Amino acid sequence: MKTLPDDFIFGGATAAYQCEGATQEGGKGPVAWDEFLEKQGRFLAEPASDFYHKYPIDLELCEKFGVNGIRLSIA
Repeated sequence: MKTLPDDFIFGGATAAYQCEGATQEGGKGPVAWDEFLEKQGRFLAEPASDFYHKYPIDLELCEKFGVNGIRLSIA
């Protein structure tokens, strides 16, 4: 069986609009995507996956499943 090296970084990434939620909290105002997608009649970022409130659980799950690297964007 093949295995990854001990120093291998198994990671993930996401974009701010996909994960943030909490669009009206902490002093955050609308970003370009908020306005653009609302005008298109598509969807809103509230609550998205709500990483803003659930990051402790999300990071715990990363650890549980061996994800040792994560790249996040914030708007």
